[in-house]
Amino acid sequence: MSLVPIGQPGRRILTTLLDTIDVSNLNRQFLFRQADVGQYKAEIAAKFVEKRVKGVKITPYCGKIQDKDEDYYMQFGLVVCGLDSIEARRWINATLVGMVDMEDPRSLKPLIDGGTEGNRPHELYTLTKTNPLFNKQDSKAKPA
Repeated sequence: MSLVPIGQPGRRILTTLLDTIDVSNLNRQFLFRQADVGQYKAEIAAKFVEKRVKGVKITPYCGKIQDKDEDYYMQFGLVVCGLDSIEARRWINATLVGMVDMEDPRSLKPLIDGGTEGNRPHELYTLTKTNPLFNKQDSKAKPA
């Protein structure tokens, strides 16, 4: 998951990934190399993108998105997810929806969500409180 702080679009990004690089990642993800196996995906991805995109600063966090509280997510102007866990998708959606204060427009966080559901790709775009993603059971999605 990547997060863009308010007022700094495209220049400062925080990324959160829990897992480490496995050999199986090498044939389906262009960011990782053999020497990266066993290292955290967030750290290696941040280094890779920083080398290729001039002026961008990426701060990796190696952990669960659920480890952070609402204050952490409030600093962002945009949330972009590439989650492969329906549980995590529901959690981030519920958190962003719960943070909305209709008196404070800065509390409204757009969410771009793309990931996988089994062997199917998945993408959704939402503006929380306007069209929340997972407030009801998905018809096709099965818990990961």
